[in-house]
Amino acid sequence: NYIGCRFYLGAHYSLSPGGDSCLFPSGNRVTVARCRFWGAPDLAIYGSANVDGSLDNRSALLIGNEYYGCRNAWSFKREFEYIRSVGEYFNQCFNGPATTPASEIGEGRKVSISAPQFENMEAKCIDLRGCEDANINGAVIGGMFGYRLDTTKVDLAAMISLGGCKAIRVDFVGRVEGATASDHYAVRLVSNGGRPTQDCVIRGTATGVYNGLD
Repeated sequence: NYIGCRFYLGAHYSLSPGGDSCLFPSGNRVTVARCRFWGAPDLAIYGSANVDGSLDNRSALLIGNEYYGCRNAWSFKREFEYIRSVGEYFNQCFNGPATTPASEIGEGRKVSISAPQFENMEAKCIDLRGCEDANINGAVIGGMFGYRLDTTKVDLAAMISLGGCKAIRVDFVGRVEGATASDHYAVRLVSNGGRPTQDCVIRGTATGVYNGLD
């Protein structure tokens, strides 16, 4: 368990001298609470199980953590299941919570993200790929969106991105304060690894972003 820890690699990932992830929890019953992360050049939290089932890859609880200027906030991979995020805050990160695959296999599944808050995010607030049975509830998104720290535009930025997902429920409110671009979206539903996104329920209010649903 990691409680009240501080990890500082720089004010922003683009300014960090190098390195990788701050935490690499593997196994089961992982808890990360009230920790703060700055400038992770890869992931603040890289959660990993094992696709061959040799690890008891269940139950991660992330509560009240804060992420500042990280390239990616957190991602759980290799079929990690039952991931719970409660009341986390994300500021000026390229990507927020994610279930991105490692070497195109083994995404995280069964994810619950409750009351996250996002400010000045650059590419994706939430990026679920290959995920099944997930609930995103009460997400609040504000500030600038879709632009890097140096003000260059991020292509295909999306507040909520679901790639190859199934049975996902999303509830969010987003308000962009500042510029937007013709390839920026509130929600993108795309395929991933040949799998379509299907059986999802999305409810949200988005203002100030160029496109709603793609």
